[in-house]
Amino acid sequence: MSKFWETFNTGEYFIPFSLEHNIALIVIVLLIITCFKFESFYRQNDKYISIIISILMAIQQILLYSWYITGGSFSFKESLPLYTCRIAIIISIFMLLNPKQWMVDLVYFWGFTGSFIALISPDTSTFTYPHFMFFQYFVGHGLLIFTSIYMIKIKKFDIDIKSFFRVLKITSIYIIAIIPINYITEGNYAYLSGKPQASTVLDLLPPYPYYIPIIIIFMVSIFFIALLPFLLRNRYFSYKMWYNNDI
Repeated sequence: MSKFWETFNTGEYFIPFSLEHNIALIVIVLLIITCFKFESFYRQNDKYISIIISILMAIQQILLYSWYITGGSFSFKESLPLYTCRIAIIISIFMLLNPKQWMVDLVYFWGFTGSFIALISPDTSTFTYPHFMFFQYFVGHGLLIFTSIYMIKIKKFDIDIKSFFRVLKITSIYIIAIIPINYITEGNYAYLSGKPQASTVLDLLPPYPYYIPIIIIFMVSIFFIALLPFLLRNRYFSYKMWYNNDI
């Protein structure tokens, strides 16, 4: 139990695609599949399931900050809920209970895409299994991906080109705001002040600050790739309707 809740890393580092990592990914994939296999069940019990997921997300955040505080490791430098995925989790807690389109847009583009990258290239603050940070990391990001799909598949929210530009606008404001916050707190929110300690895909990029424009371009590109399935789907249905009417 002491190792599960310890504050300081003992020198062990997360190994990408280790047995623990692969099991976590498999569990998340199986959870996502249930959205398609049990769609009618989810829709019939949507009210209760939304409450359960919202509570799980809230518990995940409460435990995270309990760990920060009880271990004396809370700091404005690293612990504020200013990472995009943490912001998306907080928004998801309210979105599940009272959904708005802008919330769905932000959780999808920030939460889904960010979590996808985070899950294949984890940054667990150098903590690994069976530490608490390992579990909260995969539970948080896994629930973000599940919730994004749940809002679209079960609650029938849509993503379109307006969603894309809306999130780009919010993201621009976020980046502008986070730069002075990083300066004041000496933090590294959104990894705009340096690369993370753990080995991630950022290691493939040039050193700070030259990789920042690349990150921004990459972010916009990932957002657009995430938008493509909806654009293609809408184009397909528009063509099908036009073709049937023409016949």
